[in-house]
Amino acid sequence: MSQTRNRFQPRPCPEVPSAPVADWFALAPGPQWLKTVAVRDTGSESRLARAIGVANIARLWYYHGPSLGDAALLQRIVERPRNPADAAREWFAALDAEACVAVIDWAIDDIFRLQEELDEVEPPTDALRWLHKRDDLASLAEALASSNVPRKKLEGLVRCLSFLDEHAEHHPALACQGPLNDERLLAVGTMDPDAWWVRAVL
Repeated sequence: MSQTRNRFQPRPCPEVPSAPVADWFALAPGPQWLKTVAVRDTGSESRLARAIGVANIARLWYYHGPSLGDAALLQRIVERPRNPADAAREWFAALDAEACVAVIDWAIDDIFRLQEELDEVEPPTDALRWLHKRDDLASLAEALASSNVPRKKLEGLVRCLSFLDEHAEHHPALACQGPLNDERLLAVGTMDPDAWWVRAVL
């Protein structure tokens, strides 16, 4: 009896380690909004949030600091060629396949929650939160594309995102009135102009 019971015990949940975000941003400065979001998410108890925090650094980090005309600063950057985005991509590359699969499963659950929340969104505050969550998933999908995840599993995530976008892109609750002053979406609009969810700030 005990052998049968042990056979069907649930497998332990794959671990998603915390990332040393402060160390990464010491490599080269980036925008404060990104550091704030990354520190919050990578310090979360949620394994999915920790992965999203790293994915956002990999996709959205850009140099934001003193002028590169400063000779001393330029020398430091030359001596330390890695930046936070490089470190974040290396973090994802080091995740084993089991952890990557789990992250995708959690992300798909998140997609269904976002779909259910669409009819309850109250602009502009709720809409902005929703759009940030959609952007989180864009970062995650991009980071996972270079990870150890099985291709079929990644394709499933992409299909779920496409389904969500079909319902959300023209949803009236997300049609914010007037441009929103949001640093994150403004940055995304420059770096990923095809992302439909940045229209609220353009």
